[in-house]
Formats: sequence, C-alpha cells, structure tokens
Amino acid sequence: MRTVSFHTLASMLILCSACGSSTPEVPAGNPTASTPQPAADATSAPPQEATEQASPSWGEQTCDGGILAHYQTLVSNGCNLKEGPSDLAMTYRVLRNAGFAAMGRKFKSPELTAAYSSELFCTGNGNSPYQPKHKDVSITLDAEKACIAKMKARENALRKNTQPPKAVDRYVLTHALGSVEWEARRIAGIDIMESSATVTHTPAGDNPGSWQIHFYTEWMEGEGEDAFKAESSTIISCDETGAECTEQMAG
Repeated sequence: MRTVSFHTLASMLILCSACGSSTPEVPAGNPTASTPQPAADATSAPPQEATEQASPSWGEQTCDGGILAHYQTLVSNGCNLKEGPSDLAMTYRVLRNAGFAAMGRKFKSPELTAAYSSELFCTGNGNSPYQPKHKDVSITLDAEKACIAKMKARENALRKNTQPPKAVDRYVLTHALGSVEWEARRIAGIDIMESSATVTHTPAGDNPGSWQIHFYTEWMEGEGEDAFKAESSTIISCDETGAECTEQMAG
C-alpha cells in the first residue's frame, strides 16, 4: 500500500480546491449568496445610442443650377475655389450663406433674402425652395463648415482691397443677381467660356465719387454644329455711397 505523507496530502488538497468548481462557497445561513450571479448576456445589454450622422444642409434638394447648386459643387469637390482677379466679395457672401438658406434661416439683410427667394437660388424646380422659418440653424457636416470658413476668409481678404460698399452689394444682389450667379458658377469650377466682374472706383474730388461694376460673360448656346457663342454685358453704376445705382445691359 502506497503511503502519502501529511505534507503531500495538504498540497493535493490545495491544488484540488483551485481546480474545482468556480462557484464560491456559500456561508451557512446566507441563502442570498447561495445564488450565483449569471454572466452578462450580450444580447440583453442595453442598446447603445446610435451616433447621429451629420448630413448636408440641403438634405435631398436637387438643383439643375443656381447658387445652391454651385455651393453643393464646392462642398463636394473639397471647396476647390477657382479664384480670379475679378472676384467680388459679394459673390462669396451669397455663396457661403447658401447652406443656411437651404435650411430655412431668416436673414436680416434684405439682399440675401431677395437672392435666395429668386429662382436663381435653385433652378430646375420651378421656384425657389427657400422657406425662411428659423432664426438660426446649424451646419453639421464638417466639409460644409470648412468650406464656409474658407469662403468667409476669401471674402474678408477681398474687402481689404477695392470692393464696393455693402450698399452696392444690396443693389446688385437684388437687381442683377444673374451676373453674380455667373461669377459663382466660375468660382465653383463649372465650365464656362468666360465670366468676369471689373470694379472701377472714382474717388470724390471735383466731381462726386462713383463705383462701376462691369459684368461680362461668354458661353456656348446649342449643341454640335448648331452651337454658337453668346455673350452678356451688364454695367452697374452707383454713387460713392451706393445709395443711388443704375443698370445697363447689352448682349
């Protein structure tokens, strides 16, 4: 018969206690502790809240053309601004606010309200989708926020140079938005033959000061052998303050 020493027996008992059931021993007189706690079931865990996905300001609105369409193009192409020497601060102003207009923001400036209420805000729908309902709205898409900031920086840089006063902006955006829309199209990189806006400022001296903006555009009409070049010229003339303006068109 094999003899096992007391020391060896004690070691075996310790090892056996480690390899036995993982259910803790229940002290006598404590029935609550006698029920082992079940492991958490992955299927019964509380559902996590879904992360809200940022969406573009225009939602599902589609435009064949117009200010909003050019804004959408810029957001989609990484805000690749086609800057040029004829850039106007007012063009960037009306472009960078297009997303807010698409969300129904109410604007304090009558010229922005007029621009977005025009059919040139979003062409192809028969009328403007602009419905001013909210005092303020928030852009959530990072690409939009970055593009708005870039256009704002460009606008600020232009206003440090020869740019007409805001009163001239008000007249142009209200009465000659078509010319600005062509400039917005060029800035967005949409293929056109030519679009420019030449600003001339005559400081006050012996004669009252004045501002003049000459918008010029060339594009192709028709297709194939029937295609031909069309052009348009619009001249906005204003006094020094922009309080009095007139418009001349040709082409």
